[in-house]
Amino acid sequence: MLNSISAPWPFIKWGMDIVGKLPAAPGGVIYMLVLTDYFTKWVEVGAYQQVRDIENFYDKYGIKLSFSTPRYPQANGQAESTNKTIVNTLKKRLEAEKSEWAEKLPEILWSHRTTPRRSIGATPFSLVYGLEAVILIETRLSTARSENPDEVPNNLELSFELDHLDERRDRAALRIQSYQQQVARHYNKKVRARVFKLHDWVLR
Repeated sequence: MLNSISAPWPFIKWGMDIVGKLPAAPGGVIYMLVLTDYFTKWVEVGAYQQVRDIENFYDKYGIKLSFSTPRYPQANGQAESTNKTIVNTLKKRLEAEKSEWAEKLPEILWSHRTTPRRSIGATPFSLVYGLEAVILIETRLSTARSENPDEVPNNLELSFELDHLDERRDRAALRIQSYQQQVARHYNKKVRARVFKLHDWVLR
């Protein structure tokens, strides 16, 4: 049976995974530490030379770790899903220049943070900051946001959006719960119940 992992509010629980070895990038980095917030789906990625550097990061910030089976979505599906997205996007953008992966991370993260996620019904950016990001193309085109740089109405709108941030997060929490139930139902339909008794033989 599938038991979904959830978080009651932003940044309380993260899915973390190490990706590598990758082609050596400038600075000799060959590993990625991918962190995904379970609530907002916000992603952070760090590039490291060795696994020991990542362990030092955990120690420095007093991060409590719970380990799971590698490449096993039922145990850490959030991290596995994010890894797949980031690695596939890197492959598409890099083509022959594989050693430039670390330089491409900021634009890939920006894209990930400003794309709506089905499970939360919003962008990670909006659940963190309370409003949508102004994307680069908007700064070059005439849009409602870029054509009205008046500070007073802008501050009022920002204040309004921040006042409604908790409401937006509450809606996202309900949506996450509904999405997880839907995924669990779909997964559990395919699971055959097995009952083991003491001294039964099992494959290791």
